[in-house]
Amino acid sequence: MKKRVLILNGNSRVIQRAKSLDLEVVILQRENSPLNKKELSKADYYLEVDYHNTDLLFSTVSSFLNKYPVDSIISFSEDALLPTVLLQEKFNMPTNSLQTVLLLKNKNMMRDYLNKRNFSRVEFQIGTSKQDIINFIEINKCSIILKSLHGTGSEGILKINSIRELIKFDPWIRKFKIKEFLIEEFLDGVEVSVEAFSFKGKHSIIGITDKIVGENFIEFGHSVPTMLKNDTVSKVKRFTEKFLNHINLQFGPSHTEIKLTKNGPKIIESHNRPGGDGIVHLHKLVFGVDVVYWTLSAIKEGREMIEYEKHTCGGAAVRFLDLPAASKVKVVSSMEHLNQDSIYRYEINVKTGDMIKVVEKSRDRLGYVIAKGKSPQDAIEICEHAIDQLGIQLE
Repeated sequence: MKKRVLILNGNSRVIQRAKSLDLEVVILQRENSPLNKKELSKADYYLEVDYHNTDLLFSTVSSFLNKYPVDSIISFSEDALLPTVLLQEKFNMPTNSLQTVLLLKNKNMMRDYLNKRNFSRVEFQIGTSKQDIINFIEINKCSIILKSLHGTGSEGILKINSIRELIKFDPWIRKFKIKEFLIEEFLDGVEVSVEAFSFKGKHSIIGITDKIVGENFIEFGHSVPTMLKNDTVSKVKRFTEKFLNHINLQFGPSHTEIKLTKNGPKIIESHNRPGGDGIVHLHKLVFGVDVVYWTLSAIKEGREMIEYEKHTCGGAAVRFLDLPAASKVKVVSSMEHLNQDSIYRYEINVKTGDMIKVVEKSRDRLGYVIAKGKSPQDAIEICEHAIDQLGIQLE
């Protein structure tokens, strides 16, 4: 008998992977989902409900499960991780605890939790006023980062180096309509992310991703495998495993962002889902690991590990378009002339006549190119050459 899996906020690519494993698929989407039903038509069942309305969610899923029991409830989407764990606990299908998911969703809760365990200690506090920031800077004598407590996609992050720079604060508060915010000491150093998969509390590190982060903390590039030295790679892997143990992550993919500071690795944030921005594709190209397929296979087979061939190619990279704001697009040429053997996929979201806006969050980026090469540096150069060859002319 086929196993049946309920996936919150899944897309056509997730459905395709599940069907390739001969799983029956139930897709649950919000009513205002940007994905249309045609894209999700290969699912066996489709439910539409506001999954942030907990009572309505429980009622809808309970009625469905009375007729069509499922073997697992999961999500690979940031927006649906909390509703998913609430459903898992409600219907006794736990993978990770509610506490673990809340820690990963709530930045100040995570900081407090780790500091009390003297792991990846970072000075922080909750702020509601300019005076809170002044007090924090005077006590800790450091540059700071201001964040929304529940923000995602690098949205609404502000760096302040001194009290004199507090002129930035009032416009920031008004723009993002923030009443409470997280004040953290600024962590200086190289930033990487770590992709991992957990099964019954045992963690497999898939790989480390090198990152390019802009001045406003939005990521404009990734490459795999990491170009860190071997001893640093080992240190980062051990650090990540300890972190995942601290938060008691039991099952599924994780994406953990880390700063390599002079005082050692420090957690920026983490998520119990795959990394975005094409990171899943980069690790699949280089290591042969499709972490979404891996997760679904573990649900079906109950197996901890899946055999995979490491280094299927020497390197892979993604670069995002970075165009000057307030300029107007005059010409965008086709990418069909590019070397399709090296270009894995691309997306261009600008057209003739568009005005370029300031990129304030990850979703604002204008397109990307993913390439594979003989090494990560080779893949980076292919991406950058492809973007140069776009022939985007600005007025």
